[in-house]
Amino acid sequence: MSGFQRVHGVCLLLLASLFSLTAVEPAPASVTVLVTPFENQSTAKSMVAYEVATAADPSQPKRSFTVDRYSEAPRAILEQALTELTGVRVVERQRIDAMLLESDFGAYSGLVDGNTAAKMGNALGATILIQGTVLSVSVETKAFAGYGIQTERAIVSASIRVRSIDIATGTVIASQMVTGQKAYTASQFGGAAESDVAYAVIDAALQRLTTNQKALRALVGEPSAPNQISVRIEPTPPGCDVLIDGIYRGTAPITVTLPATAQVLVRLERTDLTPWERRLIPEQVPVIAPMLVPAAPAPVAP
Repeated sequence: MSGFQRVHGVCLLLLASLFSLTAVEPAPASVTVLVTPFENQSTAKSMVAYEVATAADPSQPKRSFTVDRYSEAPRAILEQALTELTGVRVVERQRIDAMLLESDFGAYSGLVDGNTAAKMGNALGATILIQGTVLSVSVETKAFAGYGIQTERAIVSASIRVRSIDIATGTVIASQMVTGQKAYTASQFGGAAESDVAYAVIDAALQRLTTNQKALRALVGEPSAPNQISVRIEPTPPGCDVLIDGIYRGTAPITVTLPATAQVLVRLERTDLTPWERRLIPEQVPVIAPMLVPAAPAPVAP
């Protein structure tokens, strides 16, 4: 083999190795979610018209569905939160509208029915069906006195349940219950439209779910990661090596992130000090501040 051939072969090997190292990893598998209009079991109702284009041309006539605001608005809020999760796709509303117009799935509000929604989700390639229910919207009036005034306060509460279902098996993946509450003075409550008051409290309840990443991840079938907690390690004197379960984590004082409820072994070492060691549960000891004692002098050889 000539020198040129050897060099050429080495270059090819180097290029192959470089390609294997820099190749883009395939994207993680995604789940596709269909979120249905919420079922509204409360006494609060607010019917609005929902228009759907019958063709791509905006000048063509539209088909109108009548929907409950408290069914459609919570659905839109939840959809938006889910689209922000990595690896989650939400079935676009336009695709649902198109299928409703072209098929015998029935009225738009019929998607509240679990069987109808599951069939549509399967046809649209969804793997998870998410259904919500507005269980109640209630008002409680209380007298309020303070700061030299006396008035009444209206406490408005809402309760919402959201659950996710594996379309292939029909099994429930997760179920979440959230509540929301708003307080109004008599003048505020009397001056606001009932529909706006109900919407505000439904939104407050749903925000407790949409701002909870752990709960959202559970809905799409992802096991929740163990809770983590920051623990401050500040021994006296400082300068100790910190070992957690035998693994070096740095020199104290230091803040380390540990599983909140799992027992860990914390060990502090310094050559001139007696090692300190404890088994503990991090959430019970957010600050570790032991005092280490000098190491016993080495025995003098005779």
